[in-house]
Amino acid sequence: MHAISSDCQDFLDFVDSHGLKQQVLFPTRTSDTGTSNFLDVVFCSGPSICHDVSPISPLLLSDHLAIKFILMLPSSIRHSTTLRQSTHLLYRKCNFKELNAALLRFNLGSSVFIF
Repeated sequence: MHAISSDCQDFLDFVDSHGLKQQVLFPTRTSDTGTSNFLDVVFCSGPSICHDVSPISPLLLSDHLAIKFILMLPSSIRHSTTLRQSTHLLYRKCNFKELNAALLRFNLGSSVFIF
């Protein structure tokens, strides 16, 4: 049995306390030696919100599969008119510290959590 770090336990407690369930039930990476790993997670509070979770071809130069799924969000959530669709993935421009802080502030009581 492996000891679980404090951060790991905090994350597991958070997932459990919000009633979230892992939706990715297949490995997303297989090493050259054949070892399968679950690297990607999609957490959801109910099966009616997130469904049709499936693997798709890797994005960019990734060494693991990407995940495709359908979200059925409440109609009270409106699309922002200030957002525009982009065809380029600009990961290097992301402020991950701020993104993580925003995700932690988000009320997950009746919503979906995607990490």
